[in-house]
Amino acid sequence: MRRVLFVMVALLTLVGCRNRDIVEPSVKPERDRIIVGYEAQDVEIGIESNVDISVDVASDWATLISVDKGKRCVIKVHVEENFERAPRNAKVVITSGEICHTVLIMQEKSPQRMSLTIGHSGKDLKTPTWEGEDVRGTIDWGDGRSEEYSEGVSHSYDADGEHKASFDMLGSTSFKLDELENVNHLDISYL
Repeated sequence: MRRVLFVMVALLTLVGCRNRDIVEPSVKPERDRIIVGYEAQDVEIGIESNVDISVDVASDWATLISVDKGKRCVIKVHVEENFERAPRNAKVVITSGEICHTVLIMQEKSPQRMSLTIGHSGKDLKTPTWEGEDVRGTIDWGDGRSEEYSEGVSHSYDADGEHKASFDMLGSTSFKLDELENVNHLDISYL
């Protein structure tokens, strides 16, 4: 009788162990590299995971916003604008126990930035012609009005007198002034 009871207990134990599935911990980033432009932005990183994770961002220009947990986690990281003329990288380290993955955020370099201030005494001013790749920027006419740059735009002031117009341009490598009449000051800087 003892043998029968021992065999039944052993069988029940074996059957019970077979029904238990052993789940291996898993943390899988959808991508191991993310390339972003130079502008400030929020980046989302998708993670397939069946365990709790912790996240660390190893950078002084990228900060962790949130971690939405679940089977598919979403990590949100804010990336500041890159004002430098070189690309840069930030590491997002995702860990759970002994599992560790690193996702690299690769941010592009800032385009060439040029600032030009024109001091003039005319009632009208035509914008300079800008050369470069993907040239864009803003114009502050100095009288409380401003606008996005477009080639050939001009501005009329309400009255004659001394005026200062400022151009903050991205992607520009040079410029040309078609009219120098009434221009009495130019200030050029590269940022």
